[in-house]
This record gives sequence, C-alpha cells and structure tokens, in this order.
Amino acid sequence: MYTQNMGSRALDDIINMVMSRFSHARDMASTASKYIALISDIIRGLDPAALTAALGAVSCAEGSPTIDPTVGDPSSRDVAVALAALYDKIAATDRALDILRAVFANNTWSKLAMYNKSSTYVLDVHKLRATAITAHNQYLSADDDAVFVAARALMVEPPVAFALERESQINKFTIWLFGWSLSTASGSAARRIQAAIERCKDNMLGSALVAPMDVLTRLRPTSVSGGDPGGGVRISNVTGSPMEFDMRGLIDPVYIEENGFKTSPLSGLTNQVLKRFNTVRRLGEGTPSDPIAAAANVETIDGTHWRALEDGDRTLSTRPSRYACLQNITAGCFDEKAVHVLNEYAALKPASTEILRGRIVDRIMKGFEARLSGTPSPAEFHAVATDADDITQVLLDTLSEYAGDASPEAICTYAAKTDFVIRSLRTEISRALDALAPPVRAYSEMVPTELTALLLSSYRSILARAVDELERSSTWNSYDVTLKELF
Repeated sequence: MYTQNMGSRALDDIINMVMSRFSHARDMASTASKYIALISDIIRGLDPAALTAALGAVSCAEGSPTIDPTVGDPSSRDVAVALAALYDKIAATDRALDILRAVFANNTWSKLAMYNKSSTYVLDVHKLRATAITAHNQYLSADDDAVFVAARALMVEPPVAFALERESQINKFTIWLFGWSLSTASGSAARRIQAAIERCKDNMLGSALVAPMDVLTRLRPTSVSGGDPGGGVRISNVTGSPMEFDMRGLIDPVYIEENGFKTSPLSGLTNQVLKRFNTVRRLGEGTPSDPIAAAANVETIDGTHWRALEDGDRTLSTRPSRYACLQNITAGCFDEKAVHVLNEYAALKPASTEILRGRIVDRIMKGFEARLSGTPSPAEFHAVATDADDITQVLLDTLSEYAGDASPEAICTYAAKTDFVIRSLRTEISRALDALAPPVRAYSEMVPTELTALLLSSYRSILARAVDELERSSTWNSYDVTLKELF
C-alpha cells in the first residue's frame, strides 16, 4: 500500500486504473484453459508447438504485475518506473491473448473436437468461445489515453533521463513518454531525444546503417545539372523520360543533414517535409547552364545535362527494406477490436436467401394472378408478366423489410441497391420469358381454365429462373449486414 498522502493516492488511482484490465485477461485465460482441455488431443495431434504456445499464453495471462510501494510523494521518475513496468506486463499479456484468440478462432480444431460428440459437449465448446471473446473485447476496450492524461497531471515534468534509459524496452507508455518529452524539449535536448527515437525504431525493426558494397550505389550527386564538363568517368543513364527516383531523403543521413531536411515529428506538413519526401523528380528541363566543374565521375540521364558524382564514405539505412519485409505492417492501421471482428466476419458464410426469393416470387405471382383476365392473349400475358410497376412495388416492399430502422446513410445505400436489383430482375424476367413462355397455339387450343393454369405455372417457372440467376451473382446477399454497422 502507498502512504496516504496526495501524491501517492493519485499514483495509486492510476495504477488501479491500469490494473483493472488484467481481470478481463484472467477471465479469458481461465476460459481458455477449460477450452484447451476439451480440444487438447486435437491440437497435440495437429500442431504440438501450438499447444505449447497456448499453454504458455494461459500461464502468462493469468499472472498479475506487482509494483513496489513508494514512500512519500512520488517523483516523476517514480511514476514513470511504475507505469513502464505495468505496460511491460500489458505488452506481454497482449501477445498472450492474441495467441489464445487464435486458438478460439481455429474452426478446424473445434470442428474435429466436436465430431461425434454429444450436444452438451458441443454447447460447452460454443459457450467457452463466446465467453473468451467477450472477455478479450473488454480487455481491448481499456482506455490508455485516460491513464496517460492522469500520469501527466501527476508528473511535474517529463522524466527524460528515464525515457532515454528505456530506448531498448519499448511499450505503449514509453512511446507516449518519448512524445511528451520531445514536445517540451528544444535544442540539443530535443536532438538527443530524436536520436533515441530513431534508435528505438531501428531496435524494433532490426534495421541499421550500412555502407553499400556496390561502387555505383555509393556514388551520390554533388552538383546541380549543367553542361558537359568533359573528361572523367562518364556514366550514361539516358532515358526518353528523364525521371529520377531519389530515396536519399529517406535513407541517407548525410544528404538529410546537408540539405537541412531534419524535421520535428511535431512540425506537420511543410515545404521542407514535402521536399524531403519527394522521391520522384524530373531532370534535365530547360537549356543546360554553364558546364559543371570537372569531376572524376559525371553522369547524364538525357544526353545533354550532366552532374558530378562523388564516391565517399556513406551509410544508408536498411529501415525502408525492413518496413517492406513486414507483411503485417498495415495491421497497426486498424483498431485491434476491429481486426478481430473483420477476421470473424470474413469467415462467415452468407445467410441463405431462399426465404427472401420465395417471398418475392409469391408476391409477384399474387399480383400477376389478380390482373390476368379469364381469356388472356399472348400480348396480354407478356404485358402482365413484365409489368414494371408491380415488380417495382413488390421489390420495394419486400427489400425495405430488410433495411429496418437504419441510419440515413444506410437508407441511401439500400435505395441504391434496390434500384439495381429492380433493373436486374426485370432484365432476367424478360430473358426467362423468351425461353419459357407458353407456345402461341396453346391460347387457341386450350380451354380457359386449362390455359390459366398453364400460364400461372409457366410464369412461376419464369420468376424462379430470374431470381435464381440473381442468386448466382450474389445479388440477394448484398442485403446482408455491412461491416460499418458492427461498429
């Protein structure tokens, strides 16, 4: 327990705010333990390593962090030390719960485990999965921003020295701490923090500064384009469209320093930022100026304009290539809860549209039968069968039942979809009518009652073919719930 002074109580409140999320982690771990016990034989047979990882994740998620008490008012460093330790545990718990979530999401394991099992066993499996997912969603809903706001209010100033000590141990709190420290620093202090942030990026990505082995790669322009100087090693890269793809603003520290392209992470979008990250530029425009000074290496890309190249000690960052190697680099662009919902949604099979299609056919048939006269002609049959007003009204009435009490945006979406379906169905009815319409002689050879029965049967077949054709193109499934409505 902390001593009951103002500062320690405030820190105690912040710690309790963070600790509350671990109860949800323990709930998921407890549920996962029971679930794994039910399907462990299946996992062990298919992927023993996955079973070991899952059991380790359960053990990790069941543990709670312990924080040493502080005597008296805590300093900024005391607050930072406590929260950094807590967020180290959160980072480990995040990884553990992701492993467990993957176990619950593996439908192959669950289906094999439930094969030939009793209904009670199957129900238990589904209940455990639902309980675990609920607990994980509650864990993910924890508000880190509220913790950081409270921590900033308690700390007098950013503990910059502590942040620099933690550059090799990054978590959500230390990332926020670096941002706060940088926003209050200037001059050499800001440059020291910026350098630490860059090292943090390299530590996380496994990137580094390297010296290119290729001589041509080491060459870099040292002059603006001008006339042919003559002499030197002449490198011709002539192309019909002289465009240069220049990555130096991203990977060359010397180039960035010499051109004054260093920027603050808080600077926003400026001309300096645009120039640094403009990696594509057109060269050789206009008449060449005076010849450039003689150089050991010169280059042209259009046969007219030349520039000097220098071979010196250079280092390039491997960070861009490391970014490219991370296949899941876009995962950070999504909310974690959204990622899980997206994955689960993608695995769902579209709901059956059999009831919807049957309802549409029955309602159109009802109007068709009411409008058909006792002694119809081929022209009348065709006109009633393709009646645009009746088909449109039936689809509007039927499809609007699926919209429900939706938002204005969703209503607009449904309206656009309905218009497309109306036009598509009328087109398919016309096509089916050409193929399945009764022969003309039936109108003169059959008695009225038999003819009416034939026309009703034929039209039902025509409608069935039309709606089934739209089913093949997944038209009816477009009325399934959209992902936007899940959030």
